[in-house]
Amino acid sequence: MVGTWLLIEHRERTHDIGKLWLARCVAVREWSQSCRKRVVLPKGKKWFNLYGSRWDAGDWMMGVQYYSENADGSFVQGEPHLDVCNSSELRLAGFEMEQSSGLRQINARPRRGEQAEHQAELVADAAWLLPPATREIAEAACRRVAEE
Repeated sequence: MVGTWLLIEHRERTHDIGKLWLARCVAVREWSQSCRKRVVLPKGKKWFNLYGSRWDAGDWMMGVQYYSENADGSFVQGEPHLDVCNSSELRLAGFEMEQSSGLRQINARPRRGEQAEHQAELVADAAWLLPPATREIAEAACRRVAEE
């Protein structure tokens, strides 16, 4: 669902434990404003490369906006940018985040025109804290995947 928080593992090699990146699902125009799309393999192919990733049968493409971690441990959006990641890299989804700075939105329903621009500014100016227990759950998932 658009707006869902995600922790995504980026690994250099298959059996390494990688770095967790915080992201949020975003709507992708080419996917009818959905944030995900099931991978359909081309006929005769077992896998293919797209968006700099390998895609296998059963994978989902996810439209995400990554967040950067500040020195104080808070996360900020930075420049709006659409990235596409593979669902096989997903370690945790749908958890709560605590907003640590920025104006809080009272009504976050989608807006148009100038209101949409203002809403995007509010989102971009916010900083968020990841609860330590949530990070621990995602790190445990990384270890399990590396052991497989």
